[in-house]
Amino acid sequence: MKLVRNKKLKKIISSEKYILDYRKHKSSDLKFKVQNLINQIGFCVIDNLIDRKLNIYVEEIKKAKKRTKFNTELFKKLLDKKFSEKDILNYPNLEVRKSKFSNRKCKLVNDIFWLQKFSNQLGNKNFTNIIKFILDDHVRIGQIHSRYTKAEGIKPSKTIFKNDDFGLPRVISGNKNSREWHTDWPHDPWAYGGGKKSENIGCIKEPFPDLIMGLVAVHHLSDPGELGGTWVVPGSHKSGISPRHKNFSYIKAFKDEFQVKVKAGSVYLQDTRLWHSAPVLGETFSERAIVVSRWYPWWLQIDDYAPSSRFNIVARPLSKRDFESLPKNLRPYLLYLCNEKNENINDALVKRTKLNLKKSFKFLKNENHKQNK
Repeated sequence: MKLVRNKKLKKIISSEKYILDYRKHKSSDLKFKVQNLINQIGFCVIDNLIDRKLNIYVEEIKKAKKRTKFNTELFKKLLDKKFSEKDILNYPNLEVRKSKFSNRKCKLVNDIFWLQKFSNQLGNKNFTNIIKFILDDHVRIGQIHSRYTKAEGIKPSKTIFKNDDFGLPRVISGNKNSREWHTDWPHDPWAYGGGKKSENIGCIKEPFPDLIMGLVAVHHLSDPGELGGTWVVPGSHKSGISPRHKNFSYIKAFKDEFQVKVKAGSVYLQDTRLWHSAPVLGETFSERAIVVSRWYPWWLQIDDYAPSSRFNIVARPLSKRDFESLPKNLRPYLLYLCNEKNENINDALVKRTKLNLKKSFKFLKNENHKQNK
């Protein structure tokens, strides 16, 4: 199945026109260029959007990896020992939060809790204005997670799998031809929970409609070195299907694949429908420090399902104290996660509604005037 067919797409890839330098574009022009690239090839890279404190963010991510592991293991231990909900919520050094739904049990705290220094970058208006321009004025962050990995130069002869905590097969290491092709939620056919009803959050039916329903952002805080950037199949967001489809081998190199070039300080942005794979650890000595966030418009229901899930990364909650410690620019996108806050449609949408209503009244007034002549 060939997906990069037309010459225009190939030219964008070969000439690296998918890379936009933030410093060389006006904000008003940049958002249109990003939108065009997302529509045409399914992804783009914005260079130099993160311009300072990279080493501080990397150290924060390293610490976050250790702290989240400890927190998750402690939570599992208490659940195995049948601790009560009250005791779990009050347990020392455990970071869990009440859900905004009164009938749900507590869940691991949102990962932004561990990324206080980096949080300013996630709420940076130069970045969020692009997200809103493409999706809508009112958007939410459905998932946030940081990743720190360091390949040790091991050379496995084959792709190695391991089931994750939800029973889904994951590639944990492999050789230079190993991949883990997928599309992201809501276009993920595995729906995070597979056959487990209590963990399944739903997925869009194939063939996918030609509509951007979500954007994935990867903030690169270190140079990927030999490991490289994300593997993609340009134009695959228009195919209408996911590589986690019965007719494809999602663990092998694909004929029309391409590895995106990124560097420290870059933000990689893609349509959730795009076929992509993280570089598989194995043959290089590279370090990879990233923060992944998934953004959705207000109308997409993110956290309605898998109500009993304790560990998935979808819409992890925040307390009022957590929320108020966030940078003000970031708060609107995580407000819906706070169990002590109410979320209203934002001012931009209200203004849009008022304007549309005003136009409708004006039209009716003109029509009424015509009829009375």
